[in-house]
Amino acid sequence: MLQEAESDELLRVIIYMQDPPQDVLADLPIQPEARRVAVAGNLQQAAARSQAAIQRDLKRLSAANVVASYQTLWIINGLGITAKPEAINSLAGRPDVARIGLDARIRVLSPMTVTEAVQPQDLPWSLHQTRVQHAWDGLGITGTGVTIAVMDTGADWLHPALLGSYRGVSID
Repeated sequence: MLQEAESDELLRVIIYMQDPPQDVLADLPIQPEARRVAVAGNLQQAAARSQAAIQRDLKRLSAANVVASYQTLWIINGLGITAKPEAINSLAGRPDVARIGLDARIRVLSPMTVTEAVQPQDLPWSLHQTRVQHAWDGLGITGTGVTIAVMDTGADWLHPALLGSYRGVSID
C-alpha cells in the first residue's frame, strides 16, 4: 500500500512497539473492580514508558504536516496513526517499532462456545488479538450474564445458540 500511495495521501496504520506489556497481571488485588483498575493502570504505564520517544517524533512529524493524527493504544502497546507515506517509512525504521500494519477492519467469523477451560494456545486468532486471556484471568470478566441486543431483520432467533435465552419479539 505504501508503494502505491501518493506522496500526500493519508494512510491509517497501527504501529506495534517492540516491548509488549509484561507482568500486567502480577500482584493484583483480590477485588474484581480493583483488579480491573490495576490491570488498566499497569498497561497504561507500560505503554507510556515504551512510547515516550516515538510520541516525541510524532509531535515533530505532526508539526511538519506529515502526520495528521495519532492515538495511543495502550492495551496492545501500540499507536494508531493517520500519516503520509514518508512519515510511516520514517517510523518503520525505528528500533523500538516491532512492526507496522494497515489499520483496517477485519471481519473474523469464528463462533466459539466455551464449555470447559480453554488453554491460551487453543484460542482462535481473533481472541488472541483481543488479548481475551487478560480479561478472563486478570479481570475476571468471562461474559457470564451478558445480554446481547440484536436489531437486525436477519437474526434467526430459532438458531440453537439463541433459542434457549431469546428474550425479544420476532416480527415476521
